[in-house]
Amino acid sequence: MTESMNLRERFLATARFEPCTRTPRWELGYWSGAIQRWYKEGLPGTEQAARAGEDYGAWVSSTGIPTPDSYAAHTDHDVARYFGLDDQVRTVDINYFVCPQYPTEVLEETDQAIIRRDGNGIVSRVLKPELGMPHWIDYPVHNRQEWERFKADRYQPDLAARLPQGWDEMVAGYRERDYPLCLGGAAGFFGTVRNVVGLELALTTFVDDPAWMHDMMDHLADFYVSLYDQVLQQTSVDYCIVWEDMCYVAGPLISPRMFREFMLKPYQRLTGLLRDHGVDVIYVDTDGDCWKLLDLFIEGGVTAMYPFEVQSNMDVREVRRKYPHLVLQGGIDKKVLAKGKEAIDRELEAKVPVAAGGGYIPHIDHATPPDVPFEAFAYYRRKLDAMLDEIDAARMRGAR
Repeated sequence: MTESMNLRERFLATARFEPCTRTPRWELGYWSGAIQRWYKEGLPGTEQAARAGEDYGAWVSSTGIPTPDSYAAHTDHDVARYFGLDDQVRTVDINYFVCPQYPTEVLEETDQAIIRRDGNGIVSRVLKPELGMPHWIDYPVHNRQEWERFKADRYQPDLAARLPQGWDEMVAGYRERDYPLCLGGAAGFFGTVRNVVGLELALTTFVDDPAWMHDMMDHLADFYVSLYDQVLQQTSVDYCIVWEDMCYVAGPLISPRMFREFMLKPYQRLTGLLRDHGVDVIYVDTDGDCWKLLDLFIEGGVTAMYPFEVQSNMDVREVRRKYPHLVLQGGIDKKVLAKGKEAIDRELEAKVPVAAGGGYIPHIDHATPPDVPFEAFAYYRRKLDAMLDEIDAARMRGAR
């Protein structure tokens, strides 16, 4: 085992339950309001401060979230630099969504809120100052007839139409990378259907028009298999993320029976394609209580998951006991950071030892909220790093 490993090597070693010199030091992200607060409380830098007016409540990705170059303005670097977090994970920078995109526009603005349409055709209402998630109020598809037009006109796997400028140079850079490269990141099955038709129509369609739901899921499987196959013929990747967010605090939004009927085969088709190209680290990103779906995700070919939200009954210790070969990421309760050092100590001392067996990258279980003082986040991050340093050193000694 080499004493010097780059971030790509360290990530892959962790994902394969092998010792590494340093478990990746990542966070999931922050509400921009948290970072604005931290600047006032001692965080050096101004990168996100310049965006405070328009993005106070926006999601700010951290280094553990695969980020395309085109999303760089929404990615934190000040927190990462200050705490020595590992470099940003990258994702293959293509358009995974609506293509061509809709015009982005502000539809209405008052002193209290902004209503706007994004490039994917979703209309949302965002309060001022923005302190949390937007309220989504309309979607591009309202019925099957609109779906047929939408999938024909805006959801086809034409890679050439989805490439950014400078693609050939990007691919050349990917070949020389020392960082983990991800395919996907915010594209999935349930999650994409929800973003196309809205949550209410998505849920009722499972029951009221199962043929249409099968068509949407099967089309997405065709789309991903074709698009990703084209990408993987040009560049290798280290892992893939499928985004779902299909569970809430009380459990999944659909039953395991519905998952098996509508989603299992699409998952198996996608993960089979990935394995054919040598991609054996396959994540699902879903918030909430996903206990009832874990067996099905694994049967579908998934090997890794995050973020394991504690308030939704997800405990990485229990998940590790039941699923010893599932790669875990996240799992540290964001709510304890505002409760003082003793609460932080208890949480870290309970969860971080899971990393001693490999296959676990601990960090906050979702975006760090604005009620967390900078001093508390700093205490948490430094203690977590110290604990991981001890675990990594012990595992490396055992590998010699």
